[in-house]
Amino acid sequence: MSDAVSELPFALRNAWLVAAIPFASFAIVGLALRPLAPRVAAIVATLAIFGAAAVAYAIAVADFGLYPPGGAHPV
Repeated sequence: MSDAVSELPFALRNAWLVAAIPFASFAIVGLALRPLAPRVAAIVATLAIFGAAAVAYAIAVADFGLYPPGGAHPV
């Protein structure tokens, strides 16, 4: 990992999770849970969407806090 990337906050280094969490949920629910337990499948799918939203929120907070207003911004 390059030095510039390793200095980023955890949320910005792992932004790929926003897409990976719903995809993993789709695979798990579609292949294993839906045929066996529809109620559990619905709970897992809902929690995956909330998890992806939480990661997206953490990314936004980290990005907005990276360069505070009035601070130096390396352009």
